[in-house]
Amino acid sequence: MRMLGAWLATFLLTATVNGAQIDLAWDDYGSQFVNTPDTHVFFNLYRSDNGGAFTSIKIIEDFDKTISTYADTTVGDLSTNDYCYFLTAGDTLTRTFSTVNKAGIFIVSADSEELVAGDYHAANAKDNDVVTLWHTQYYFAQPAHPHEVIFDLRASYPLDTIQYTPRQDGIVNGTIAGYTLYVSQTLGAWGSAVSSGTLASNTSPKKIVFTPTAGRYVRIVATSEIEGNPYTSAAEFDFLYDSSWIPAVGGNTSGVSNTACHYATPQPTYPMLIDPASVAQSAEDLSQPTMFGRASGDLSIGNVNEE
Repeated sequence: MRMLGAWLATFLLTATVNGAQIDLAWDDYGSQFVNTPDTHVFFNLYRSDNGGAFTSIKIIEDFDKTISTYADTTVGDLSTNDYCYFLTAGDTLTRTFSTVNKAGIFIVSADSEELVAGDYHAANAKDNDVVTLWHTQYYFAQPAHPHEVIFDLRASYPLDTIQYTPRQDGIVNGTIAGYTLYVSQTLGAWGSAVSSGTLASNTSPKKIVFTPTAGRYVRIVATSEIEGNPYTSAAEFDFLYDSSWIPAVGGNTSGVSNTACHYATPQPTYPMLIDPASVAQSAEDLSQPTMFGRASGDLSIGNVNEE
């Protein structure tokens, strides 16, 4: 992990109802980053629904420090639901990569598994053992591409890398060539692919890097095999994310900088699940890369503007 330059990042976040969506805006921040080595900034936007835990809903990659708005179109009925938002920010030097613990990952589905000629369940691709593998059917049937497997990570992560380890037994059958990747917060709502392309034609582990995307569900689609066969196989899939994007935040709160709320009814009394001390840094702590959006002063919450 590399240390970042000095920080001075405070955002006054506001939320405005705009029809069926909530428009978010934050104050100009270009002058608030001091001695950063480049202009590449990331924002991580968290949302708490009806007093629940904050979950990352959008990672915004800003290359020239000009982005200061975002429209949340994924909210429900604004007349009955409460939403609070929390914004953090950081630059590329603060990134600390971690791998999702696969012990808790669940296989939602796989389009094909070979279970007659051997134990080639899709779960073998997440068991931390490169000797075992997932392989699509080949004994009684050989279904054609595309083949896919869907993973439930059991929590939302700001993913930006998936590592594919082909089978390591000296056989190349099923090694993925063409691929398409999807990441989503909601099962089945895949939207656009985060990455697609063709992998190198060998059995070395391969990292597929894409724009940071917050999501719980991952859909990996194999569109071709390196020798043109109809199979797909994998020894392991690993899911990497930037762990420095995960602040210690809980549920709905009030009185914390970088937070804005919409309340369907007069402001409810939710438990204080964010400790303001965990969001603020003293001047002496500016070199620590674990907290973004340092709170300073007495900023008020940007309350919703009903129009």
